[in-house]
Amino acid sequence: MSKPTSNALKSRRILPTPWFSMRALFMGVTLVLFCFATGFLNHSSFGSADYSVGGSDQSVIRLGWESGSMKPWSVDRSLTAPPIGWGVRKIGADSVWAAGVRGAGVVVAVLGTGVRYTHTDLASHLWTNDDEIPDNGVDDDSNGYVDDYIGYDFVHMDGDPMDDVGHGTVVAGLVLGDGRAGYSTGVAPEAELMSLKVCAGGSCFLAQIWQAIYYAASEGADIICIPLGWYDGDRDMWRRTCKTLTDLFGVLFVSGTGYPVLPHSVPMPAAIPPPWLHPDQTLRGEPAGLITAAPTDSLDYYSGKEIGPAVWVDFPYVPGDPDLIGLIKPDLTAPGVRLVSLDYRSDTGYVEASGCYGIEHVAGAAALIRSALPSFTPAEIDSVLEMTAMDLGALGKDNFYGAGRVDVWAAYQYCVPGIEEETRRDTHGRLLEAARLVCSPNPSFGPVAISYAVDSPGPITIQMFDLAGRPRQEILATNPTSGQGTIHWNGRDRSGHKLPSGIYFVRLTTERTSTSAKVVLMN
Repeated sequence: MSKPTSNALKSRRILPTPWFSMRALFMGVTLVLFCFATGFLNHSSFGSADYSVGGSDQSVIRLGWESGSMKPWSVDRSLTAPPIGWGVRKIGADSVWAAGVRGAGVVVAVLGTGVRYTHTDLASHLWTNDDEIPDNGVDDDSNGYVDDYIGYDFVHMDGDPMDDVGHGTVVAGLVLGDGRAGYSTGVAPEAELMSLKVCAGGSCFLAQIWQAIYYAASEGADIICIPLGWYDGDRDMWRRTCKTLTDLFGVLFVSGTGYPVLPHSVPMPAAIPPPWLHPDQTLRGEPAGLITAAPTDSLDYYSGKEIGPAVWVDFPYVPGDPDLIGLIKPDLTAPGVRLVSLDYRSDTGYVEASGCYGIEHVAGAAALIRSALPSFTPAEIDSVLEMTAMDLGALGKDNFYGAGRVDVWAAYQYCVPGIEEETRRDTHGRLLEAARLVCSPNPSFGPVAISYAVDSPGPITIQMFDLAGRPRQEILATNPTSGQGTIHWNGRDRSGHKLPSGIYFVRLTTERTSTSAKVVLMN
């Protein structure tokens, strides 16, 4: 999808409904009263990695503070090149940089406690509202917000979204910190930052979040990062809103499971369906537009607490019924503990943060793919990130690891013509040198020979998917006892129709391995 022009976006601006604003105000007031009544209104240490949102229907108002205080991180500024964060390297972002893609041309909106936008690692690539003159006290573009030049503070209703807690600055640094002050923290260091403050201290309210989401979409954000969690019984409204904005503006939402509201449950907005449905999501309601991420450590072990499934509001779900699996959540996992990011107290400082991070690396990965392929829709971005993720835990997409740990280098290779790499992994995500899957010729103007070899004989299924994740063909290997062989695919779907030219995924599945490859059809 081509990015709409600024004028086109402004002509389609949507503003919050008065009904919802009043509802959110009521929920916020109820939160304050409830907090005083129950003693929840206590200020925790700066080291929180998560924030909750006020609302009248919360069962738990404040989130768990898992990480303690953040620790200042010293940097050796004499180094020729800044060190790169372990999470950035873990997902292969540095390899994508080496290919010339660093997130340029992509706008990422970060909602939360604000951002220290003067930090050296952010200041050079801030989004700006070119229709607004800064600091003149006038709403120059008539969008309802005065001096919203680099973003907006929806709490104090001014154009200065400065962070007063630290969480938002950490989030922004992990998405797009560029390392100018001595440490490369961000996945997409040339993406533009739109700072949207919706929290003051540790308190956030739905009215501000609602306004910020609409603001970000209508002002041209490509990705909206929401590191917040809350409980809301009206999930269908949020799903429909997310889908509408995704369809109308082409914006991709990213949030996480690491904001516990109810034990072992997926909070809002993380429970919103993604824009693309994975093949393992066998029961299918309507997609929306939000990728949900969960945190892993440096060894790819799951470090979160909340697991799916989530209730799919437009599809029946009965807990305990194996035939009704609900909505698989999370969608992906990503590095989320002991990450170095930016310090909100200094323009050059860093801190080590742990807790419920993870969505930042997914948002950054999505920004890199969007930068490399600006025409990709949110569904296409989601599909390549999930289909190329390193499978962890149970085979396929599951309610702990989702589709697996994001691997943006693998996703980039599958998206960009002329780059090819096989993925050979067992159910624990370990590479299997004995497993091969090769498509030739590639690109192909006719039939494709698919050669495979696995480390042990057994039933083998080979499926073909398009970039939207739709299964187009399925073939059972003719000689499953040998563990290797070659099949020929004529480039047609299960109905015998010739598939259009484009990129397709070939997925080989056995009882313990899942291997994928890319093939380009030139029909």
